[in-house]
Amino acid sequence: MADSTWRWSKLFDVQLVRKKQYDPLKVEEQVLEYWEKSKIYYLVKNKAWNERENTPIFAFLEGPPTTNGFMHVGHARGRTLKDVKLRFYRMLGYRVWDQAGWDTQGLPVELEV
Repeated sequence: MADSTWRWSKLFDVQLVRKKQYDPLKVEEQVLEYWEKSKIYYLVKNKAWNERENTPIFAFLEGPPTTNGFMHVGHARGRTLKDVKLRFYRMLGYRVWDQAGWDTQGLPVELEV
């Protein structure tokens, strides 16, 4: 469980950031390892859900992703707007249910191949 004295230095080796040969992949690896080991995302999400048992539910079911070429700023914009909306409703006290869509991509991918 996350404690109240959490600091960035607990998340990853701060020295990796200060070096002239900064390696973002190494930092990302350490951050991901921390997230997986601590399960912090699920702890926070479940805590927020369970503490709001008698409050209204805000459900956000994301549509399935589409295969439309390389990643671009539009993808980041959509993900950011979704994240902001979910956080906003959590701040308002709602029980927020967010679920990513899923699709096997079907015909568009088959035609491309």
